[in-house]
Amino acid sequence: MEKSTDKLPFTVPKGYMESLTSRIMDSLPEKPRQTETPVRPIDRIRPWLYLAAVFTGLLLFFRVIADMTGTDNTPSPTDSLLVSLPEAQDTALYEDAYSEEEEYLDYLETEYATYILTEEWQFPE
Repeated sequence: MEKSTDKLPFTVPKGYMESLTSRIMDSLPEKPRQTETPVRPIDRIRPWLYLAAVFTGLLLFFRVIADMTGTDNTPSPTDSLLVSLPEAQDTALYEDAYSEEEEYLDYLETEYATYILTEEWQFPE
């Protein structure tokens, strides 16, 4: 057991590591050098042209949709189903509701005041 710890079990021939890199490089096949392709100006502009085309298409799409839905304030067939009240009627309805509410509050006030007053008269302190 002691002998195996002193000596390494594997050995490498002399000069093996010095020539290893050159032998590996010699065994690889030669690659042809690639020539750089020149970048044309249209290749640089093309993504921006695509982006502009997308925005133009979206603009036209939404314009067509807006024209189809009738957002130019022309009456559509569904508008005939809506009921519109003239300005005077709106105010009259509001005033009627307001006066009814005031009448109800006045009624509650008089009833509550009468109740409290009768209660005070019955139980003087």
